[in-house]
Amino acid sequence: MLESSNVPLGKDIPYSSDVTFPNLDSLDEILKNENEKAYNRMEPIFSLGLFASQYKDTSLKDLLDGSYIFNLSSIEHDMVKNAITKMVVINAHQYLNTLSHTQQLKNIFVFDEAHRILGENRILSLVRECRAYGMAVWLSSQYTTDFRDEITGSLETKIIHGNGNELEKIKDIKKTTSFSGSDEIVANLDLFDAIVSSGNYPNKLIKTISYPHLLILNSLSKRNIHVTEEIEGVAVSRKDEMINHLLSLNFVKIEDNIISLTDIGSDLMKDTKLD
Repeated sequence: MLESSNVPLGKDIPYSSDVTFPNLDSLDEILKNENEKAYNRMEPIFSLGLFASQYKDTSLKDLLDGSYIFNLSSIEHDMVKNAITKMVVINAHQYLNTLSHTQQLKNIFVFDEAHRILGENRILSLVRECRAYGMAVWLSSQYTTDFRDEITGSLETKIIHGNGNELEKIKDIKKTTSFSGSDEIVANLDLFDAIVSSGNYPNKLIKTISYPHLLILNSLSKRNIHVTEEIEGVAVSRKDEMINHLLSLNFVKIEDNIISLTDIGSDLMKDTKLD
């Protein structure tokens, strides 16, 4: 494919803007005619139109200059999802290696369902080297066992929520975070609890609040609310759970079925405005 496009081949060939590289989508027809087996393996990827000619002049640099979400949930085959994710990782790593070092944070790569790429060797290199190029990498996965020791050792901050009370899971969470508290604390991590390990907060048990919690606090910063009253943006089925969590943090109080902010909650909302 490269030869037919007159792309010079060999080692240490200087880049020239006069060279027109073929679009990977053109490999579709070549494989269909010359290697049917390879074509059948690649066809699910070709069918997505990822390599259409209108995108060939869009570089990774162009993507990094904006904010984009790669939503792979509609793709049925895990093999295709994993292949696309690995393409992103490999291209990102190669591109970073062309840049000068910087202390300024410029980009963040966020990988949900990160177990799809944690077995890829390039992700380890990306995690180790990304900070030097002004990039942060966030990896999210359901189990701490998804992460190799080399990966967790290269992560500056680790935030781990409850993952059941099985002894092996508890031991793995404590190993990953170097948490020195009791097994019971880890086993009883509630919905919004987490163990945090970082340079600034080693071995910390924290209780987090989510955006719906802030919606409740924001509403209460304007007026008190009856316990049966609905709150805009907060699911009715989750409201009591949210309120109980805020009660446990002493951010709110309930008296005569009226919910109001405590002094701690009021202080929090002085510097937190959603509108």
